[in-house]
Amino acid sequence: MFLALLFLYTSITGLIDNYQSNIKGLSIHHGIALYGLVMFLKSIINALQALSKIEKVKGQMSKQIVAKKD
Repeated sequence: MFLALLFLYTSITGLIDNYQSNIKGLSIHHGIALYGLVMFLKSIINALQALSKIEKVKGQMSKQIVAKKD
């Protein structure tokens, strides 16, 4: 996630600094920014999936504990 944010930050600041540069440079920066954005979103999705799995496991464990008490 940190690496994705780093790619995003460096590419956006590069775009702002070199806006008057050639088209090839801008397309490279856009590619890096897009890659950083995709990796950032992917890490958020993975974190949310991990949290949902933890909640499912906690729910199953609590059901088993309640069933054993009864």
